[in-house]
Amino acid sequence: MSKETPKRFLFDLFLTNGNNSNRFAYLDYDGQKFMHKSYRVVSPQDLDSELLEMQNNKYFDYA
Repeated sequence: MSKETPKRFLFDLFLTNGNNSNRFAYLDYDGQKFMHKSYRVVSPQDLDSELLEMQNNKYFDYA
């Protein structure tokens, strides 16, 4: 729990969705709970290239 400003969490769903277009998604957190209506799929093209490379390297053995 946090009383700070709301946060946005990015999830890498590789292990459930594979390397598909719905691999990444975000949810907003209001300091008390995740706001389920804020769920959005994020295109890998919209992510920072260094972050995407780091995540791809992490799951390289699973691909």
